[in-house]
Amino acid sequence: MGLFNKFKKKNYLKRTDFINSVDSNKIWSKSMTLDEIKELLEHLKNEISKYEFDIDENFIMNSRRKILKSNIEERLLKNEGNANDIVLESVFNFWEIVGDEYFGDFISISRDLGLTVQELTRMDDEYRKKGIICVQERDVILEIIQVIKNYIKENPDKLSDEWISVLKEWNEKKINKEFILYKYEDEYALFLDDNNIYYVKGLKERIRNIVPEHKLPTFVKTVLLPLKGKIIYDSYIEQYKV
Repeated sequence: MGLFNKFKKKNYLKRTDFINSVDSNKIWSKSMTLDEIKELLEHLKNEISKYEFDIDENFIMNSRRKILKSNIEERLLKNEGNANDIVLESVFNFWEIVGDEYFGDFISISRDLGLTVQELTRMDDEYRKKGIICVQERDVILEIIQVIKNYIKENPDKLSDEWISVLKEWNEKKINKEFILYKYEDEYALFLDDNNIYYVKGLKERIRNIVPEHKLPTFVKTVLLPLKGKIIYDSYIEQYKV
């Protein structure tokens, strides 16, 4: 048995397999629900536990990885703004780290590590060609997973699946185009396109306060968004003359 273990082929984690084990499109679209995010983080942690990892001297905590990791940690620490947005944006940055699309600034890292740009380029190329996640990178991935999980655990009252569902619906159903702002009826503004009439409501401010009634009808460009059975806009309206 000892001899068998000595020559047993190790089961390494390929980056492509790790990425393909989940639906990346949902991460990139920032449309995951809170439950989906929890499941994603748990799945990735379990996936990592199935494999063996070795130290790779060619792995570098390059400037891109450093910046993205720092963005995640600072965003979660400051905890400013909507908690759902904070989590979705952090998961997005985390997946950029996993995707490892490019190195970043070689010059600043070369100064920090005392290596030439040529040496760093060679090391980075060799690590990427292997396509295998090493011990150092695994530790970074697990650290970020835990940081995001801790934030979710510590902020239950600020996180809402309802709001994440709203963001998902916005991503799927938003209408970004030119309209005719035709007239106002009570708290609604009537937007027209070639086929439809949209009754649009301002959330913080009535649209009539932005585009005065005496200027109607007028061409405008904005983004219409669904919200709890109503239609709102994304807070910016570009005006044109008819």
